[in-house]
Amino acid sequence: MGASKATAQILALRGICDSGSAQVALKANGSPQLFMSGGANLTPFLQSEGWIVQPVLLSAVGEQARYSVKAPSLIINEIADPDSHGKVLKIASTFRKNFPKAPCINEPDAVLSLTRDEVYRRLFGLPGVIMPQTQRLNISSRRQVVELLERASGPVLLRKAGEHNGRNTVLLNSLADIEETDRLPLDGSAYYLTDFVDFRSADGLYRKYRLVVIGGEVFLRHMIAGRNWMVHAESRLADYASEEAAALAGFDRDIKPRIAETCAAIAETLGLDYFGVDCALMDNSQLLIFEANANMNVLVNSEPRPNMFEKPVARIIQALSSMLATRMAV
Repeated sequence: MGASKATAQILALRGICDSGSAQVALKANGSPQLFMSGGANLTPFLQSEGWIVQPVLLSAVGEQARYSVKAPSLIINEIADPDSHGKVLKIASTFRKNFPKAPCINEPDAVLSLTRDEVYRRLFGLPGVIMPQTQRLNISSRRQVVELLERASGPVLLRKAGEHNGRNTVLLNSLADIEETDRLPLDGSAYYLTDFVDFRSADGLYRKYRLVVIGGEVFLRHMIAGRNWMVHAESRLADYASEEAAALAGFDRDIKPRIAETCAAIAETLGLDYFGVDCALMDNSQLLIFEANANMNVLVNSEPRPNMFEKPVARIIQALSSMLATRMAV
């Protein structure tokens, strides 16, 4: 029988990005608050559910802090970006090996392997999945991009590795768009070149689904309709809020039966226990994958209450809590 919330000891591995940088903001009372990218940020939500979680902050920069911890009931690896946190993921892997009997959610070695190009290699050809070709390249000049476009079979996305939320990402439909690269630091950094698949619906809008997969089971976090291919929360069209609310309310009935098997296969193929999938749901129920990783904003609900996201987020937190209970060390 596994440990209960009252007796379980959970270690949460968190990491500062390999550059050693982080954002600091001031709370309303004037005290500083540290914001770190590249992590799943599960700890505060699990603590609110009554779990005893001890964060362990790891860094590849400077002297590593020393921790005195008991053998945990379970480890959660919250470090989620192999591009920006590759070095600290290796440190997390070494730290995790100190407790070989403890189960681990999202093993550091599994996360470390899942760069965008590796996700493409693993998911390409999986039934129910459309996975655009993705290459990882070090790019140091506009001329290099020109040569890539001359060989491309269609529009491509160029994204700086380790960036999210549309930062340092451009759509290049043809050589005529080459000036778009002037916004990018072409300094030899790693980039991902991904074939662009037009996913506009019949009404001309772009719809992006954020799925959350926990222990192989899929949940819907949101569905955003926007007018541009780069769909983010800021591009959500207010006139389509009722459509999003209906998708959330009817997900288990209308969508989940069509994609559940595919999402379980994705989880098994990637070797992750908890992760998000940003995708489009195509007419044939195939998932056009934009990205699949644990580095997604899922549990934060900053909308004024009450709102349509409260129940879906609560379900996701409950599913995560249930998974911890079943995985807990004896």
